[in-house]
Amino acid sequence: MAKKKSVKKKSSKKSSPKINSKISKKSVKTKNQNSQKVYVTERKIRKTTMSLIYSGIVFVLSLIFFLVTTSFLESLFGFIMIVSGALVLLFIILKIIFYFMKKK
Repeated sequence: MAKKKSVKKKSSKKSSPKINSKISKKSVKTKNQNSQKVYVTERKIRKTTMSLIYSGIVFVLSLIFFLVTTSFLESLFGFIMIVSGALVLLFIILKIIFYFMKKK
C-alpha cells in the first residue's frame, strides 16, 4: 500500500495592495457620504400624507359604525378604530419628522 503525500496548493497570486487600498478607500468614502445625506423626497411626503388621510377616514368610519352597531360588530369596529388611530398617530409623527428634516 502506497501512502499518499499531502500536497499543499499554492495560493493564487494576490492582487497588489495598491488596488485593494484604492477600492477600500472608495467604498469607505461612499459609505460616509451616503450615511450623512438623508433626503426627504416629495414622494415620501406625498405617500405619508395620503396614508394619513386614508387612515383618518378609516378611523372616522369605524367610529361611526362603532357607535351605531351592537355586540360583536361593535367590538370589531372598536378594534379597527384602535389600529387606525395608531396609524394616524404614526403618520402624524412621520409628517412632523419630515417637516423638520426638510427645513434643515
